[in-house]
Amino acid sequence: MISNANKELLQQIAEISHDHIQTLLAELFSSSDQLFYELSGRATTNNEENLYFEAKRAIRSARNKFISDFGQKLETYFKSLVEEQSQAYLNPAATPEADNALSIVDSEVLELELAQKNMADRSRDTYRIELHELEARLAKLLEPLLLKQQHNPLAPLTLSQLFSQICKEQLSLNIKTQLIMFKLFETHVLKQLGHVFADCNRVLINAGILPKVAPPKSKTVCEEAESRSGFEIEQKEALGAETAASETRSTGAFCSRGKIKAANFEQFETGTQAVPSNNTFQPLSSQLKHGQNLTQNLGHHQGFNIEASVLSVLMASIRTARQTQLPDIDDLANYHVFSENPGTLMPAAELSQKLSQAQTQLDARIDQGEPKNYVPLLVKQILAKQDPKKPQATSQPDEDIINLIALFFDKILEDEQLPIAVQSLICRLQIPVLKVALYDSNFLNDQNHPARLLINTITEAGMGIDDNKSLEKDTLYQLMSRIIQQLNRQFKLDQDFFRTARAEIQAALQSEQDKAAIVTSRTEQSESGKVKLSCAREMAQTTIYEKIKDQQLPAQLNEFLVSTWLQVLLISHARGGRQSSEWIEYEQVVSDLVWISQGHSDTKSIARLQRLLPNLLQQLATGIALTINNDEVCKEKLAELEHLLIKAANNTSPQIQRQGINSEQRIKLGKDEHATKAWEDMDALERQQSRYEQLSNEFYQKAKDMAEGTWFNYLGEKKALRCKLSAKLNAENYIFVNRFGFKALNKSRRQFAYDMQFKKAIVLSNTPLFDRIMTSLITRVGNISKASQPLS
Repeated sequence: MISNANKELLQQIAEISHDHIQTLLAELFSSSDQLFYELSGRATTNNEENLYFEAKRAIRSARNKFISDFGQKLETYFKSLVEEQSQAYLNPAATPEADNALSIVDSEVLELELAQKNMADRSRDTYRIELHELEARLAKLLEPLLLKQQHNPLAPLTLSQLFSQICKEQLSLNIKTQLIMFKLFETHVLKQLGHVFADCNRVLINAGILPKVAPPKSKTVCEEAESRSGFEIEQKEALGAETAASETRSTGAFCSRGKIKAANFEQFETGTQAVPSNNTFQPLSSQLKHGQNLTQNLGHHQGFNIEASVLSVLMASIRTARQTQLPDIDDLANYHVFSENPGTLMPAAELSQKLSQAQTQLDARIDQGEPKNYVPLLVKQILAKQDPKKPQATSQPDEDIINLIALFFDKILEDEQLPIAVQSLICRLQIPVLKVALYDSNFLNDQNHPARLLINTITEAGMGIDDNKSLEKDTLYQLMSRIIQQLNRQFKLDQDFFRTARAEIQAALQSEQDKAAIVTSRTEQSESGKVKLSCAREMAQTTIYEKIKDQQLPAQLNEFLVSTWLQVLLISHARGGRQSSEWIEYEQVVSDLVWISQGHSDTKSIARLQRLLPNLLQQLATGIALTINNDEVCKEKLAELEHLLIKAANNTSPQIQRQGINSEQRIKLGKDEHATKAWEDMDALERQQSRYEQLSNEFYQKAKDMAEGTWFNYLGEKKALRCKLSAKLNAENYIFVNRFGFKALNKSRRQFAYDMQFKKAIVLSNTPLFDRIMTSLITRVGNISKASQPLS
């Protein structure tokens, strides 16, 4: 049994988690209400409108009970951690009964479970380090009880399963609206768990529980998926056409970004039109060594290329790893084997011809719905069309290519650096790309291959596309969509069409960039003026504040300096800067006014006053004229000021009240002493902000060195914003613009560094997409190759 002190710590963590997640769920329901209202307004049929309206009503009525039940069950999960043999409930899918039940589950249930798994995987990958540390500390806290990833109440998969369970109990939603709710859960809860993990880790560290935790060795798939992946494969294959039909449902842009993750067709790590390799691995050890060296050097951004023989070897290592059940290969469980089918061999040319027959229909399906990976399904259907009981086989090299292309499009769908609209465009190229790969042995060796260049150009053109805005009037997007449609209608292994298509997109992109450059220049000029004015204001405020902060001056003089003369200094600095004679003269006026107003009776001071006052009044008149255009008003204000100064200098009027600057005047001078609230006066959001205000030097330096022209995905509270760092003004003001050159954001260097540190500002890679994705895949396969190589 664990100690009472540790139980209290666990209870504290449960309370922190409960409060955070309750808040996140409340935001989810607020967003869902607005979302379904908008969807019902945009519905094209009465049935669709009623679907969204009824969903909105059901969700609104269940809101309070849903949030309450979620919190109660989460508390129950934490309490059960300290009870012997109580953790099995957290992973019910791991039982043999559940595994057997999965074999008869219908396609909709499978689709929902896959959605749960995929969004949980993405969340665990995002917070991999934080989760690793939290689970290590919880395991230490719960000793001698054992804690596994799937037993962590805060594990993304656990939270996803709990959300799904309560949805099923309280909301009568169909598959379409359930998937929308899942996407909202991912956006508003799973993607916001960073603060929850950070607070829980901080509590445990303060209590002395593992202050330092070794970082995880490598990114891994969450353990929750291990006991289910194999059964998912069997179910996908058993569902056949019914599952494929289910997957064609359009769930809208709100259920996107790899939610189903090429759901029922996920493939893992394969090769190209390679030299055929047999299924024995040991005779290829020399080639494998070459393949391992290659994967170690792929990160130098020289363009992806790899020899077919090396890929064949790497592919063989995957088959060996699966046969020997090596650890860390669960993400390869869906690898398809076509070469061992019992039917006759189908040549690549015949397969390509049959793929062409489905080309137009597949393009239309993806264009109208959610992007998915159809490559394995199409190949499987084509091979089984002649005799479903004895499907035809492919050669081993062709099988390698099919799996590699399928995996490539899987990764496209999972890549959060791509806008959803661009994912859809590239996925519409599935059949043309597969046909080129089957036909052209240079596809993976030539970084200037026209098909690869077209993919990279589409990605470059779509870098700044905003998924939150309608694309109907986006001329560049519509051009790319039309070109891809033409390619699918006309492509007959004619690679010149790829070149022509790319040239047309490049011309349109260049035209857009030329126009954006003009707008960007104007934006930078405008922002430069604002920054200059801001610097002038700050300098004027600081100058006056430093000269009068400790002085007791007549109240009327304080008001004159803070209101009128502040504007005079601002204008002077904006026109000539601190080194100008005008600034120096007007700055000295402040000092002279302070000196005169102190009152003087000695002969030397009186003599100085008589010399100083006429010249000072002339300077005051000149300065006031800068801010007031009316001569009569200027004369009146100057006369009042002269009268005040004479009285103050001679101490002749007891009615003159001397005082320091008040709080309102401090605010005008940018010195609000009450700006920082006490901890007890802060709300939850302000407290979170206060906790994370300490910046690491690493990110402050990154912000300083960040190159202009770098693209970012800026994550806001409600939506993400794609923008480009356009200019760094005065080294402290960072201007971001959208793809058209209009201002998107304005951040100080400190704010920018803070946003990068806490993953609000995510740098978008400028590596060509094809090379980046393929390099990642082959590196992953290379790691499997090393693991499966026999020890000498």
